[in-house]
Amino acid sequence: MVSSKPYVSRRPAHATIDLSAVAANARTVKHLIGDDCLLAAVVKANGYGLGAVPVALAALKGGASYLAVATVDEGIELRIAGITAPVLVMSYVPPEEAESAVRYRLTVILHGLQTAAALEQAASGLNLGESSVPVHLKIDTGLGRYGCLPEELIPLARQIGNLPHLMLEGLMTHFAEADSSDLTFTEEQVKVFQKAQREAADAGIHFKLTHAANSAAAIALPDARFDMVRAGIILFGLLPAEHLRSKIELRPVLTIKSSLVRIFPVRAGDTVGYGRTWTASKNGLIGLVPIGYADGYRRALSNRAQVLVRGHRCPVAGRVSMDQIAIDLDDADDALEGDE
Repeated sequence: MVSSKPYVSRRPAHATIDLSAVAANARTVKHLIGDDCLLAAVVKANGYGLGAVPVALAALKGGASYLAVATVDEGIELRIAGITAPVLVMSYVPPEEAESAVRYRLTVILHGLQTAAALEQAASGLNLGESSVPVHLKIDTGLGRYGCLPEELIPLARQIGNLPHLMLEGLMTHFAEADSSDLTFTEEQVKVFQKAQREAADAGIHFKLTHAANSAAAIALPDARFDMVRAGIILFGLLPAEHLRSKIELRPVLTIKSSLVRIFPVRAGDTVGYGRTWTASKNGLIGLVPIGYADGYRRALSNRAQVLVRGHRCPVAGRVSMDQIAIDLDDADDALEGDE
């Protein structure tokens, strides 16, 4: 008889997500930027693939004041989960999604008037009060992506200021290479941003929040922190660049574990895997691990990644297959089948 219970597919590998590490990393970032600077936790793309809602809750517990996502749907997910913190939608919001954004109290980042007008119409239709819908304006200072040009800021801000239900809460930009060891271009972007901000102030346009720094700039460029930083990758324990390692101490959040299911000898000259892309330089041992690109262990890691066996770093040997990898056990010759 076939069971009526739904079948749950199980892979011989699993991921462990340490939410206490997310909270700890948020506290570390908050300590770095200081009490006068807010922390926005970027939880787009399902919390970098680790679960937007639990990651968001952990980041808020660690001191984040805002959350940031890429799409309206991502923001709605947080609201349905009961999260009440401000949520910034950082990418383009089409006018047809404006009503959902307003209904779920999402803060939309704008670069033009079309979506702003749709937000105004939605707020009016929902009988909201004046200045009840906060929005942020984004300036493209050199990334060449989303945002208005600096010279478009004042006309756009004036047009949006004439929409009674909208409130100009924030002004932002995004850096192109804050993870570089040479911050010359990033510093130029800061100057462009500050100039636009000053010109807006001279025109009587003021913003409650200005923000520009991503993870890299939050660490490397204190002058770019302004009122808030938007931290993404560092919340997950990963550095945006290796040269920043000495500047902040982070805890790893994600661990992927499997086990050795076969250990076998190879002789000098033997090859391993599809395409025979790995050749043994001497006699040794190969371990087989049942994880592959079907599990998200990317094919691009072929001959490039390392795994830990008994505390030893063992290189991936050959091409990553759909559901298994081979590893060179030269530095872990005490490994046994069944080892993690």
